[in-house]
Amino acid sequence: MPLPLLPPIDPMLAKAVSGVPSQPDGVPAFSYEPKWDGFRAIVWADGTVTAAADDLLFPNGSVITDDGSTLIVGESMGARYTAFTITHDRGLTNRRIWAEVPGMAPDGCTIDAEGAIWFADALGKQVVRVREGGEITDQLPTPDNVYACMLGGPDARSGEEVADPFFGGAGPARNADWIRGGSANLTPHEMREACDASLERLHTDVLDLYQIHWPNRNVPTFGPLYFDPKKDGNFTSIHDQLAALAGLVQAGKVRHVGLSNETPWGLAEFVRLADAHGLPAIATVQNPYTLVNRVVDNGLDEMMHRYGVSLLAYSPLGFGLLTGKYDEVGLTGAGANDRLTRFEAFRKQRWCRPEVLDAARKYNALARAHGLTPTQMALAFCYTNWRVASTIIGANTVAQLDENLDAWGTTLSPELLVQIDAIRWAIRDPAQ
Repeated sequence: MPLPLLPPIDPMLAKAVSGVPSQPDGVPAFSYEPKWDGFRAIVWADGTVTAAADDLLFPNGSVITDDGSTLIVGESMGARYTAFTITHDRGLTNRRIWAEVPGMAPDGCTIDAEGAIWFADALGKQVVRVREGGEITDQLPTPDNVYACMLGGPDARSGEEVADPFFGGAGPARNADWIRGGSANLTPHEMREACDASLERLHTDVLDLYQIHWPNRNVPTFGPLYFDPKKDGNFTSIHDQLAALAGLVQAGKVRHVGLSNETPWGLAEFVRLADAHGLPAIATVQNPYTLVNRVVDNGLDEMMHRYGVSLLAYSPLGFGLLTGKYDEVGLTGAGANDRLTRFEAFRKQRWCRPEVLDAARKYNALARAHGLTPTQMALAFCYTNWRVASTIIGANTVAQLDENLDAWGTTLSPELLVQIDAIRWAIRDPAQ
């Protein structure tokens, strides 16, 4: 498959993303990860782009050696670093495995004076130093999962530079230190800054839809079930969040605003305050909606319908469980490059509870009994549902994308829908 033509990238923008210092003319300025999964590229001093590959296994983090001769790319799902030789005519050749790091997930990285790579192990709560060939020389534990690192100041004992990790947790509190410096609160100023940064990265003047990705308050989400008022704290009020969004709309930077991972009370309060103060109406809520998680049907659907708010359904295939690929082999047997097979941390999330796999197997068997693939039935349930305005699909391969698209137009008979509801009545929403 030929590599797609990559658009020219603003060198200052891409440099800020990659963090690799510019080199003299004729030497690549920095590495660059475009939007397409599997790709990595380099951007030269004059702003032109050279694509490296289209089949890398979830590329995350890359470096260029100090002499400008080699591009080294981390593959999170491949547990390895792949290198390319940079030719004088700006080509990339001699692809080879630079180092394998079994059981690790390379993420943000940097290169030291000896040519070794320091990288954040996204799932291992550590920063790792690896040499070409795979020799691990340092493993620094961190208190939480990490996603990026850089070379910091000198070590007090040795005088040598050491890795300085950026920490980021994945729990319900969403402690992501690379976002707003790890602040648990979201301020109006930060909302404006984030929007401006998105506009710059996207090279556009306006966003059609701008959503608050998770509630900025104490609320059970991403797995926990019960609200605990003892966890309430000081957060920017919903009114002030709406006022900040109104400023973005009035400035012409945003056309519509929405919410994500929101609750019935949260939506109602946003709608009430918007109506009361002439602030932007909520256009969308992006929540999970799938056969194994229909919490939307527990009252949020009526509210969205009566308020005229559209549902953007995410995870319609239940993290892949509703494709049927785990039915026989379990969560660790779907293939060497499958993320549930590779990464235990994913298997600890809500989608991989034993009850979810049991439920998925029941739905998948029902689909086959009606002459459908599990994917067809799961997607058709969303595609044809009156609650759903748009379904957010995901795919790792072209074949998976084709199957997702081909499911459009599939209809589910009234009898099949009754049987789907019967399964839900018995098991409810195990991926809540």
